[in-house]
Amino acid sequence: MTSIFRQKKPKRFSYKPVFYDRRKEYREELMKKYQVDSHKRDVLNYTPSIQKGSFRHSHLTARRNVHTKSNIRLFIIMILLGLLFYILFVR
Repeated sequence: MTSIFRQKKPKRFSYKPVFYDRRKEYREELMKKYQVDSHKRDVLNYTPSIQKGSFRHSHLTARRNVHTKSNIRLFIIMILLGLLFYILFVR
């Protein structure tokens, strides 16, 4: 008689997803590797390798190089067109 009034509890769904994050494990390995070394370094002796204005300077030099290459290319094209015009129409 007890089975009529007493219901069974449903089975629980116990799925635990397995996710492998290669980047996270790599990061954690690097953190463990360099964490020991970071305690040895003295923070007060740190000098940054990036100086003020270095990005602006590199951008300006790269831009100047692009303009120079473009001007040279344009000059060569104009010379070739001039030679072609001379060969076709003057002769």
